[in-house]
Amino acid sequence: MGVCIRVTLIAVVLVGCAGARAVRGEPAPAAADDEAAERQLRGHLARARGCYDEARGRNGSLSGWVRVAVHVSPESRLSTARVVEDTSGDATLAECVESRLSGLYFDPAPTRAIERVHDFVLCPHDAPGLCALGPVKAAEGAGPDRAVAEALGTRAADIERCAAERARDGTALLDVELRLEPNGRILSGRVRESVPARTALRACAVGPILGLTVPGVELSAPVTYRMTYAIRPATP
Repeated sequence: MGVCIRVTLIAVVLVGCAGARAVRGEPAPAAADDEAAERQLRGHLARARGCYDEARGRNGSLSGWVRVAVHVSPESRLSTARVVEDTSGDATLAECVESRLSGLYFDPAPTRAIERVHDFVLCPHDAPGLCALGPVKAAEGAGPDRAVAEALGTRAADIERCAAERARDGTALLDVELRLEPNGRILSGRVRESVPARTALRACAVGPILGLTVPGVELSAPVTYRMTYAIRPATP
């Protein structure tokens, strides 16, 4: 799920002693205050990534997809933050992100409420290819998580080959739902979400996995699994 904010440089011209007046084609002074608040928020988001560095100190193989919603009030000038998605399984990481992005004072105050959703992608390496963002888990209840994760790992190369054919699309985040049948086969699935939303890499998310058999699995009913990962195609 990343949020990109385009930065626009804003100039404000003071004319005489009548105060501030917007030059034709330029935003009013209030817009400059809003842009200043946006810049301040972007800086805080970058510093909040330090929470991941601390979490990696506790667990060197930690990975995940952390989505945080931030609200900045024009009345109080303070921010509130809430983690709305976290596949890392590290509760301390989510608490750290919320803590570093809550209670921040904005000066100048924005003229309107600012609402932003930001995705932190936590991958232990920067190499091209597939990076699992958190463990593979049954969506509800218990299931043969370890066996499923190991079986899915055998299809990583197929996903990467598919992505390499669409290298022009760059890195994508994929949140995939897979259905494990009682006989241990994965015959269907869907993309729950992708970032960017219209990336061609969605075509690589499920297809290479279908037909996979998880060895030694016999279930009384189908189990739905969720798999989240980042894929960065290798360029020629």
